[in-house]
Amino acid sequence: MADNNETKNGGEKPGQGPQAQPAKAEKPTARWPWFVAGAVVLCFIAIVLLIIFLPHRREKTDDAYVAAHFATVAPRVSGQVASVAVGDNQAVRAGQIVATIDDRDYRTALDQVQAAQEVDLARVD
Repeated sequence: MADNNETKNGGEKPGQGPQAQPAKAEKPTARWPWFVAGAVVLCFIAIVLLIIFLPHRREKTDDAYVAAHFATVAPRVSGQVASVAVGDNQAVRAGQIVATIDDRDYRTALDQVQAAQEVDLARVD
């Protein structure tokens, strides 16, 4: 009877039906949507990193402060600056000459006082 079953099922052994036949090759699924999605995610990550790490022209913050070390520089006399002896952000020491004031106005005033003194001395003699 076992032989009879084999002939009925097309020469297959009992217990094996159409399921035992090799499955047909399925149509391969498209991979390009995954590549497009991956490229979009990578672009998004790159843009976010650029925004975070590239320097900006303005500082944006809600709760920060700026600390700076500064000193007021004031001359003992007023006048026009003739030359500056230091560069930007250069460290200076106390007593170091930072700028030179044009002394032409003061020399003129000194010459006038000296001339007036000589006139007064000439009158006394």
